[in-house]
Amino acid sequence: LRKITPKGEVSTVLGPDVLCDNSVPRENQPFLDNLTWDKAHGELVAGGSRTTARPLHDLYTLVWRIRPSGEYRRVLFGKKVTKVSPAKHHLDGVSAMAVDPKGRVFIISRLMVFEQRGWDELQLMLVDEAAATVVPVSGTKIPKSTWIADHPLDGPLERAVFNFSHDMCISPDGTTFVSDDVFVRRLDTKGQVTTWLFYFGVPSVAAAR
Repeated sequence: LRKITPKGEVSTVLGPDVLCDNSVPRENQPFLDNLTWDKAHGELVAGGSRTTARPLHDLYTLVWRIRPSGEYRRVLFGKKVTKVSPAKHHLDGVSAMAVDPKGRVFIISRLMVFEQRGWDELQLMLVDEAAATVVPVSGTKIPKSTWIADHPLDGPLERAVFNFSHDMCISPDGTTFVSDDVFVRRLDTKGQVTTWLFYFGVPSVAAAR
């Protein structure tokens, strides 16, 4: 993980001794698959996932906070396969991640809900750092008998669903944009999801910023 100042000076924040040390358990290694800046706290937020073989085959999902000085701390640790996940939810990686103006971390992950509805769903979730878990924000009021493919994409956030999210960002006023499959979905501050843009090419929400 490198830092580049406005003057072009380059320094290493986290090196291979931290990121590639196989002697350290995976749950104690920062994953940099998704990286964003938290202006409110003056630090980076990083998230990602890794497959592990020992002690049991599983998928680990983690979110970290990293200071420019190189200090780092874990704020979320979830497992996919085991009966009990440390995050209290069985997560399937981090599809997208963003930090809002208040410094709150949001991720989109596939939430395993086979017990409730017989399938899994991609949901927007708030990372509750104090409890080291996630709080589902989208899709919370989808009836248990509803098949996800028959549910509308847009509408109130508690009934909206996501299909294949690539990226997301949150504007200064709190509006959220999600690159979801071939759409950019817009979530306003009143909790309404609308399809904001349809596009071809490389998925990105950079223009929405």
